[in-house]
Amino acid sequence: MRLWLVVLNGPFRGHAFGLPPGHSLVIGKDAAAHLSLPDPAASRRHCHVRHQDDGVWVRDLHSDNGTWLNSVCVDALLGCQMRPDDVLRIGRTELRLSAVVVVEPLGPETQVTATIGNQTVVAMFRERLNIQPDETIRLSPQVERVCLFDKAGKRIN
Repeated sequence: MRLWLVVLNGPFRGHAFGLPPGHSLVIGKDAAAHLSLPDPAASRRHCHVRHQDDGVWVRDLHSDNGTWLNSVCVDALLGCQMRPDDVLRIGRTELRLSAVVVVEPLGPETQVTATIGNQTVVAMFRERLNIQPDETIRLSPQVERVCLFDKAGKRIN
């Protein structure tokens, strides 16, 4: 599973920035930041986001207006863990942590195991499946197989 920060508003609305495992981003309005936002309410070096083995963590870099995760102020020392669909607010800019799943079967069936929080989901796929940033799927276990649903609740497999 790949993770992305998707900009929800402002001039970069709809842009997705990859966050592979082991990667980190400094976000702020400084041109030298990994992700430079043209937001006057953002600090030059506003926050740090890191994709570690135990998840994605955000830490405020002593910004003027604070870093907010789902309406909760992020601590500069301890930071906060982000989960898919969490919304990060930097100044007036909002970014959503999104997961993109691409499954390419290697044979007649491909088994995919994903850990989401403390739950493990195992699914079998027979054809290529692409889920883009801001698309949501719901895995619904049935007796013999896993069904995928789009955000409207329509079954897609």
